[in-house]
Amino acid sequence: MFYVLCPCCGARVEVPSEAIGPGRRRLWNVIVCDTCDASFDYDDEDIQTEDEQPADALV
Repeated sequence: MFYVLCPCCGARVEVPSEAIGPGRRRLWNVIVCDTCDASFDYDDEDIQTEDEQPADALV
């Protein structure tokens, strides 16, 4: 999972994998926060990753 932090409320906003790197489909990195409805742009350096693990792997 790729995400950036919203500059307004600090919530995680998921970034689709096709919106990352030189092969991205959109020229501008603009995203909307689902928590506070703020629109903001981000740089590739702002993207953070989180490895998703199955729930039973945490037991």
